[in-house]
Amino acid sequence: MIQFDNGVIKVGRTSDAAARHADHARDASRFGLTITNQWSTPVQNAVAAEDRLLRQLETLGHHTSGREYFRGIPFTVARHVAEGTGIRIEEVSCCCGRCVGTIDFTLAAVALTPATLTEDGKELRAEFRLADGDQITGVLADPDFGESGRYPLRPGRRVEIEFQRWGLDDDTWKVWDLTEQPADR
Repeated sequence: MIQFDNGVIKVGRTSDAAARHADHARDASRFGLTITNQWSTPVQNAVAAEDRLLRQLETLGHHTSGREYFRGIPFTVARHVAEGTGIRIEEVSCCCGRCVGTIDFTLAAVALTPATLTEDGKELRAEFRLADGDQITGVLADPDFGESGRYPLRPGRRVEIEFQRWGLDDDTWKVWDLTEQPADR
């Protein structure tokens, strides 16, 4: 898995990750792009693992060119989906056996902004930075973290958030649970 500096993530399988990375870096430079993040690990049954990962990422982001390229997915989220850590997938019953259910994430983050109401007063939003430097906009389900709430969200605080993709149209994420972590001493 690699991420280019324009935010596009490319996933795939190879028997030589170093050579494939070099190929992608060379090709990206032709378009004025660089690789900003990368991750790989050996897996059993790479064909099935790649197919499963592609289906999961399709539920979270937008395809760009080709079935292996995605926009709108933070690298941290894509990496955790590939690793299977910090995620919970609610399976769907279907007839094809290929459908993917709702994917929930529980990941560490840093609050970048306080939780504030949108202009229409319908949503409480905050910005968060995830482990690999990605920034997401979260729609908070708990009004207690808003400006007049009992637990105001403070910028710079480390938090653990449970979230899922809220809408593919505007790249927001629904934050179902938020736990502030102890402040560094």
